[in-house]
Amino acid sequence: KNAAEAAAATLDLINDLSQAYEADTLNSALNNNLLPVNKKINVKEHTLGKGGAGVWYTKTKGTALGIDLPNGTWIVQHLTISTMVLVLQLNEENALNVKSMGAVADHGITNNSAIFVAAKDSGNPIFVPRSSLDTSYALSNLVLLPKQRMYGNGATLSSFGGNSIVVRQNIDSVIHGFHFIGLGKDTGNTGDVGIDVFQTERSRAFDVSFTSMGGSGYKVANIVNDHEGNSLLNYVVKDCNVGLNIDTRGECLRDYYIGLCNGWYRRPLSCRS
Repeated sequence: KNAAEAAAATLDLINDLSQAYEADTLNSALNNNLLPVNKKINVKEHTLGKGGAGVWYTKTKGTALGIDLPNGTWIVQHLTISTMVLVLQLNEENALNVKSMGAVADHGITNNSAIFVAAKDSGNPIFVPRSSLDTSYALSNLVLLPKQRMYGNGATLSSFGGNSIVVRQNIDSVIHGFHFIGLGKDTGNTGDVGIDVFQTERSRAFDVSFTSMGGSGYKVANIVNDHEGNSLLNYVVKDCNVGLNIDTRGECLRDYYIGLCNGWYRRPLSCRS
């Protein structure tokens, strides 16, 4: 009876999505075929490579290997039991997934600003998954917190209404892994800006691209002091009104392509290659 009660209690814990399941090792979590989808797992083991010692979530279960998740980073699959696949995704640094919070990528029909603000206000990193149809998440005037990181895996962002800043960086904030898209370089929507850096310093953006922005892809204005070390690395700007609108010195731009824009730069840069 005691053994049966213990087994029942364990099963109740496993099926209760409000409670985390503790696993000593990553393999022990993968070998537990009872875990339901969306189950939170605390892995105690610290390993190199594919992770461990962190919070994971069960993303899907099925009978076929090679499942491709559009929002999948740090995915580990069950490869030893051919009849069942358990896919776990690491919740990196307690990042908040805006899609899980209700954000919709539908090319501007839905205003996702409130969801992005809620994620920002948590103080945690913000993860934006690429949509399966490669459509954009529309939002306006998101201002990151100092030292906050917002990252995607190729997700597309646009300004809601087509004439506002998508995201504004703050001191030591980081943005990477996004494509920003506007309504067209000749629309007259000069407020349509992908990334805005306003009165801040030491912000970083990399692995980003900008297309069809009516204003500019990347804008830097009114830095407190020149040479404050904001950087934009590994990026593409194409078919924008003003590719880069920078009126301060001391910004670092490297590894880029700019083409088919009505304008490129404003003031000289101390770091450009």
